[in-house]
Amino acid sequence: MIPSKIKAIIKKYHLVGFALSVAFNLSRLVGFIRFPSYNLYFRRLMNAARAGYWSPRLGKMGKGVQIDSGVIIRGNPKNIEIGDYSYIDTNVQLEVYAPIKIGKHVHITSNVHIQSGDEVIIGDYACITNGAKIYASSNTYKAPDGREKDVLLSMSSSAPPELQYIEYGPVIIEEYAFVGLNCVVLPGVRIGRGAVIGAGSVVTRDIPPYTIAVGIPARPVKNRVIPKSEAKE
Repeated sequence: MIPSKIKAIIKKYHLVGFALSVAFNLSRLVGFIRFPSYNLYFRRLMNAARAGYWSPRLGKMGKGVQIDSGVIIRGNPKNIEIGDYSYIDTNVQLEVYAPIKIGKHVHITSNVHIQSGDEVIIGDYACITNGAKIYASSNTYKAPDGREKDVLLSMSSSAPPELQYIEYGPVIIEEYAFVGLNCVVLPGVRIGRGAVIGAGSVVTRDIPPYTIAVGIPARPVKNRVIPKSEAKE
């Protein structure tokens, strides 16, 4: 039998949990239905609070940075730098092995996954959109030493080292570049200034500045208009 004191404690915490659940759902009701602006202000407040939490833990964080809910950082957060007024949106995952440098006024939108097996640099005013994946290292089916001729290489990171070959390469996304919905950017790629990568593309090679590229693999299809502000003297 459960002692009466323990029963009382369980009952007490059940009541507390129930009260918190009711309070939470009422706050959602008020925020979303009666006063929509409440939700926006509360979200901004919580984003600032999360940024305050991460600020001393990251290598560098600029002013006005927002970090939204569900952001996961695995590895060493000291390898992360975030510039002024950048926004790390909901459910972004950062796997940090080598440095990740994010410039100012960058938007990393919801559900983006960035893995820095090698260095990842994202320039000022760039945007990485929903569901995009950036990998600076990846298992591959062949190796420079030709071992795939003798043994079938595994693409699983749980396989023994002699059955794997991992390709490493820095990923550089320059200023004003745009990486579209559900794109994949593979190791060793540079996406030029102002380049646009269309939704669902897989970037396996460098994309020149001001280029619009789409497809699997991503290939240039046209160029953006280059404004006068970009003209070199």
